[in-house]
Amino acid sequence: MPILNFPASPNNGDTFTQNNIQWQYNSVYGVWNVISAGPTGFTGSVGFTGSVGFTGSKGDTGFTGSKGDTGFTGSKGDSGFIGSGATGFTGSVGFTGSKGDTGFTGSKGDSGFVGSGAIGFTGSRGSIDTPTNDTTTNATYYPVVAIATDSATLKTISTKLTFNPSTGTFTATSFSGDGANLTGVPAQDEFARTFAILGY
Repeated sequence: MPILNFPASPNNGDTFTQNNIQWQYNSVYGVWNVISAGPTGFTGSVGFTGSVGFTGSKGDTGFTGSKGDTGFTGSKGDSGFIGSGATGFTGSVGFTGSKGDTGFTGSKGDSGFVGSGAIGFTGSRGSIDTPTNDTTTNATYYPVVAIATDSATLKTISTKLTFNPSTGTFTATSFSGDGANLTGVPAQDEFARTFAILGY
């Protein structure tokens, strides 16, 4: 038989052909499997059929062996002993202490006396602040007026009577009197007075 020279390091699925036979490499099992062979030779003549041999007699059935003896049951082991240690004694209950004496109730204190002091006197009326000469404040002041000659009796202020220290303006809703001593009042000419008398 010729020597087969397979490749040294084949990969899975590689093929190799020699002497009209094709081989394929299986890397899982590391073997080359034949996938195609060379031309098939001629078929020879069929040989003659030989005579059928005789059937031999049936052999004897083997005997069944006797049943083995059952193993003996071992004797029951001795039961473990129950300990006989004495039960510990129960201690006596401790005594209950006697109840302490209830503390005494203190005597009720004396009621406080009601003071007999005299009612305080009414203080005298305080003095009025000394006024200052204000000529610069640009604000509206409201003069306070009395309702009687007793200066202790004052009337509330009124928005109809105002004074501005910065301008020196004294304003009232109206003035009454002859106005003879008023200064800075322009004189009314005779022609205007005539029209006023006639109602024009």
